[in-house]
Amino acid sequence: MAQSRCSAYGGTSGSRNTLYLYNNEAGLGLRHYMYYVYILKSQKTGRYYVGATENIENRLKEHNNGKSKSTRPFAPYEMVYQEICQSLCDARKREKYIKSKKSRRFIDRLIGVGI
Repeated sequence: MAQSRCSAYGGTSGSRNTLYLYNNEAGLGLRHYMYYVYILKSQKTGRYYVGATENIENRLKEHNNGKSKSTRPFAPYEMVYQEICQSLCDARKREKYIKSKKSRRFIDRLIGVGI
């Protein structure tokens, strides 16, 4: 499988296709992978956290259970925003763009706070 460079984090995309053919008891099927950019808000401090993941429900649980060192002191979190992306590479590029703004006002506008 050909891989293309993902410049967002210097990794490669293409390690997982968006659509997979799988075989189970019911026969052949297609499985669609979705990738997400998400914004969490600390219920303790009101602070935002921006991330990218393949499994959004599991990632929120990890943040709230203290599995992420950078977010542990500010838990618990609530999910306030999510975007679906075509690939993990696209999700990481979008995450990097949102973080590059370094602006609470930008995030507030993005998630629709104060509009």
